[in-house]
Amino acid sequence: MNKSWWHGLFGMTRTERIGAYAMLVIMALAVTIAFTCRSCSPSDSDVGKAREMLKRSEMAQQMQDSIYKAKVDSANVEASIKKNAKKYKKAKKQKRTYEDCDLQEVPQY
Repeated sequence: MNKSWWHGLFGMTRTERIGAYAMLVIMALAVTIAFTCRSCSPSDSDVGKAREMLKRSEMAQQMQDSIYKAKVDSANVEASIKKNAKKYKKAKKQKRTYEDCDLQEVPQY
């Protein structure tokens, strides 16, 4: 490859070169600031996450206990209903007996 091709590809004037260096410095600063902000975050976040996980596990355990208690209570209620239903059977109503009556003619108009 000849030198003029490289010069055409990478050749810049003095102001273009200064602008390119300035852009590289600005991007490098932005990346450095982003990484330092992430790494400088306090380690309390780990403690906070642990506390939050503990609270969630406690809430999950409470929900599980309440669901179990509700199932037990409903089973007890169903058992007592069945027991009471066996004790108190409803008396069957006797069927009505109808007397045969004479049919009357319907008047026609």
